[in-house]
Amino acid sequence: MEPKNKTKTPLLEIENLSVSFVQYERGWKRRKICPIRNMSLRLSAGELTAVVGASGSGKSLLAHAVLGLLPYNASCGGAIRYDGAPLDEKRLQKLRGQEIVLVPQSVSYLDPLMRAGDQVRKGKKDALSREKCRKALARYGLGPETEALYPFELSGGMTRRILIAAAVQEQPRLVIADEPTPGLHLEAAKRVMGHFREIADDGAAVLMITHDLELALETADRIVVFHDGETIEECVPADFTREDRLSHPYTRALFRAMPQNSFSGEAGDREEKPVSGSLKASGISFRYDNGNRQILNHADLEIRGGERLGLTAPSGFGKTTLCRILAGYEKPDSGQVLLDGRPLSEYKGYCPVQMIWQHPELAVNPRMRLRDVLKEGGNIPDRIIESLGIRKEWLDRFPSELSGGELQRFCVARALGEGTRFLLADEISTMLDLITQSQLWHFLIEETRRRGIGLLVVSHSEPLLDRICSRKINLWEDKGSWT
Repeated sequence: MEPKNKTKTPLLEIENLSVSFVQYERGWKRRKICPIRNMSLRLSAGELTAVVGASGSGKSLLAHAVLGLLPYNASCGGAIRYDGAPLDEKRLQKLRGQEIVLVPQSVSYLDPLMRAGDQVRKGKKDALSREKCRKALARYGLGPETEALYPFELSGGMTRRILIAAAVQEQPRLVIADEPTPGLHLEAAKRVMGHFREIADDGAAVLMITHDLELALETADRIVVFHDGETIEECVPADFTREDRLSHPYTRALFRAMPQNSFSGEAGDREEKPVSGSLKASGISFRYDNGNRQILNHADLEIRGGERLGLTAPSGFGKTTLCRILAGYEKPDSGQVLLDGRPLSEYKGYCPVQMIWQHPELAVNPRMRLRDVLKEGGNIPDRIIESLGIRKEWLDRFPSELSGGELQRFCVARALGEGTRFLLADEISTMLDLITQSQLWHFLIEETRRRGIGLLVVSHSEPLLDRICSRKINLWEDKGSWT
């Protein structure tokens, strides 16, 4: 697709960008890491450019470097020009949030004590701002009642749509979207990507940082592949129709990891070993907003020991809420959770039902070092740490010092303590690149099969569920006793 209003002069130019950090380990010992080095990129008005690459390769740092949002211990080299002039801090203070906007990766950017509507309007309460807010929410499939909700009352997918609506209120010229679609079901994700396509067609430059290569291929003008802090290849979507049109080995590996090519998430046959025991939700009902919003209504669900069960539905349909109830984090208004026929509340100490959360940055204590995060899971076998690619040098870091994908590996390891019998995986691979996704699911299938752990996989990707699960429940098609 040829974008409209495409100009010859780039709106954003990045030349030989490098980002490094100085970190203190124990005592006064210092070390320097350089996640981005000699990275160059150009964006033109009317163009949507997608940046894809491995988790932890520095894609989000690129967005933060352009916006001047790097932490105090970071050093930035190279040149960044916007509209032909250097993009220094003085210019950024005027442009940031107006001409240049960020759709952030983490839902923690929302104020937990502020209603969604106030955050979209940036605190403005006049009639024009309220009308613009309602139109923006409606554009992303959210009703006017969403304005009155707090972030904790929103699903992961709804939260992401709030972030997008807040970012594009001022008709910006440059939009940087950092992983805007994880947690959205396919139809909603395509709709969101279509809106970014419209923003580009209206004349803005859009930089899309994403792990979802398939959606990027449908909407982007250019694909930039990022690996180990460098740009290794630039191509157009048509190049991904054949492997021999891609030059770099990593780009070819991405091509092979796409589900329609040679996705390697399956691990052997799909027959689970029979294991005794079950986790059962019986007659679960749950309401938010002081009982005014029904999320679950007499829901029934059973996972057998050693089984892999898939669960899918649109955002806001109660998938995460059900997982929280199954793991004992929430108490239902009615109904009960039974483990081997006994109420889950009767089990003391380490809970046999563990949950891996969709947003790892919200699932760990930001003030704990990562070795202490692992200790929360009890005795975790060394082979799990090794299989997940957790590096020794990460253990003394804090959660904010890792990428979302790297942090998710700690959350997976923490949930696999020796006492775990059932594992609830809530959209756990949406923040990972295709290659890492494939490796993670292969590992989880083998680990749960080896130990006879029942696995509930919550995902918007039905092709993924068809690949790795022996049974699937679609809450959208079979509403039954749900909302």
